[in-house]
Amino acid sequence: MLYSVYMTAKKNGISDVYGWLRTYCRDLYAFCLEKQWTACIKEVKSLSKKFLVWDMVSLSTDFDFSKYQLIKR
Repeated sequence: MLYSVYMTAKKNGISDVYGWLRTYCRDLYAFCLEKQWTACIKEVKSLSKKFLVWDMVSLSTDFDFSKYQLIKR
């Protein structure tokens, strides 16, 4: 699957695929982390505990995936 993403990115003009993947993953993680912290603060949970369960699907619902589309139309 990773090779397919790599080749799709290459064919669509992304010269630094590793940099693109690193930026995409970092931005998505930061977005979900901030959303999770905000939810914990609103629920007044202890901030010293670790997040044991992350529902990445629900956390990423508002993320702007359009900035990271591999296929340009």
